[in-house]
Amino acid sequence: LGAVAAAVLGLSLVLPLGQLLGDPGTWSELGGAVRAGTAAWMSSAILAVVSATLMVAVSVAAARVRCGPWLWLPFLLPGVLVGIGCILVFNRPPFLLLFHSLGIVVVAWVVRYLAVPWTATARGLQAVDRRLVDVIRLEGGSRRARFRLVEWPQAGGLMLAGWYVAFLLCLWDTETLVLIQPPGGETLALRIFNFLHYGHNAQVNALCLLLLLLALLPLLLWMALGRWIGGGALRRQRGAQGIHGLCPHTPSLSRRTGDGRGENSPKPFAHCAPEQ
Repeated sequence: LGAVAAAVLGLSLVLPLGQLLGDPGTWSELGGAVRAGTAAWMSSAILAVVSATLMVAVSVAAARVRCGPWLWLPFLLPGVLVGIGCILVFNRPPFLLLFHSLGIVVVAWVVRYLAVPWTATARGLQAVDRRLVDVIRLEGGSRRARFRLVEWPQAGGLMLAGWYVAFLLCLWDTETLVLIQPPGGETLALRIFNFLHYGHNAQVNALCLLLLLLALLPLLLWMALGRWIGGGALRRQRGAQGIHGLCPHTPSLSRRTGDGRGENSPKPFAHCAPEQ
């Protein structure tokens, strides 16, 4: 069964991609499509990055709020209904300025796709070592320090994965924006959608290839910077080292006995006083 699923998945990827890359018209129209659609692909990339980043920020702030099932409702609804909802809510004072700007695109995407990074972030934060969080609190660390030294090193991988999925969903979204596209706010996906109605197959293929390159760009950057974001074990070690730096006398958190204390220190915080 697994082999059949892998074969179906491979064919569903290889055949369309092979047709896209094997069409001579794709390459002959690629340069012109990039130049003519500069505003569209730049808008797509910038809006998708801003929207995905905002989703992750909201997810970190509200990860412990029990609203998961409700967040999935806009995701499961047709995008056109989400767009109609945005029209009903924002096409009136005092939201007219937002509705007629690119901000409505970000709002619509955040409303529809927030469930994905929120779920990934919540799962990651639930798996954070609570002992490290307790150390930060005992040392008087701020919420920002707790995120930088504990939560990000351990849950950052899931946050980045949620960000990337949200970025992809925003990048090729058309149904959410088809009714609320602001003036000058054409995205690359909408440009492809419009060209499909006029039979410009070569231009559509070139734009699809450009969209695919935009989708792969964050993944390539992520792989190139992998040594900085590391694996889960490396993140935990860095987080523990960062916390140890707050209190030099505290034993290493990576060395634990069965009762959760350091091997040779029954009172791991005895020599540390919170900063005044």
